[in-house]
Amino acid sequence: PPHTQAFSPSATPRAMAVVARGNIGHFRNGHLVASPATAAAARDAPRVGPSAVKDLVAGRDLVILSLPNCVQCDKLKEEAQAAGSTRVAECYVKWDKASEDYAELRRQLVEITGQDKFTYPQAFVGGQHLGGFAEATAALRAATPFRAALGLSAPVSPTAVRELVASRPVVALSLPNCVQCEQLRGLLGAEG
Repeated sequence: PPHTQAFSPSATPRAMAVVARGNIGHFRNGHLVASPATAAAARDAPRVGPSAVKDLVAGRDLVILSLPNCVQCDKLKEEAQAAGSTRVAECYVKWDKASEDYAELRRQLVEITGQDKFTYPQAFVGGQHLGGFAEATAALRAATPFRAALGLSAPVSPTAVRELVASRPVVALSLPNCVQCEQLRGLLGAEG
């Protein structure tokens, strides 16, 4: 027959192959994940190199390693977006525990961090290991290189405002798109 379903003994309802006129397409959760051409290319592609993780984190100012369906990974991303980061999504690298490469990637991560037990996400800033969820969320809330790599300025705190006011003879706080604020700025600028 032109279309038959072929199941391996280990196949589950979530992963199957469909044979169509001699071509095999691999599907996962109802989506085509490998056509015959991509399957051949993947089979011939080089495996994970011995320094893949080191090269990944060294080549970017910020890398956040995560897993699919990771509550803490999603929470960190949401907090960074709520703080105003527009580039947090591009910093995330998702690993798949079901991948043949995961064991090697994890081994390399253990080697780099020196930690055999950890949770995800794992954050690296400027090629240096920052830590997991707790360290990344703490760094998100302070003036740190992690926050700067996310494209965020230093957070404003009551202490920072007090220090600013104490250090200058006159301080005018304004709001964006405030007509009266702009008028006052013009008057103060004219006075010098």
